[in-house]
Amino acid sequence: MNLGQVDPLIFALFLGGLSLLPILLIVCSAFLKISMVLMITRNAMGVQQVPPNMAIYGIALAATLFVMAPVMQEIGQLVKETPPTSAPWTTCRPASTTWSARCNGSWRTTPIPTSRPT
Repeated sequence: MNLGQVDPLIFALFLGGLSLLPILLIVCSAFLKISMVLMITRNAMGVQQVPPNMAIYGIALAATLFVMAPVMQEIGQLVKETPPTSAPWTTCRPASTTWSARCNGSWRTTPIPTSRPT
């Protein structure tokens, strides 16, 4: 198998990160909470196997998509509005009493104003 220009270590790290994606989606959404509420409701009714777990997870997935739709729309809108940058490492961070920013390959240091405008 020829991977071409892909470094095997980077590829392995990518696959490892990709394998963590489902757990992150479950933890960061309402799916886990909705499925737990449905399971507790099933147990409170006194039935142990009706509806089956797959049906509960299907209902929880549909409810999660319904509940999380506004969040996903807002994220999509923010992604569309944010212009892409040519250098993702371009940041302005406070470093003690100065702001440091890497702009065009060189570091610029600007003092932070200490007095408030009146």
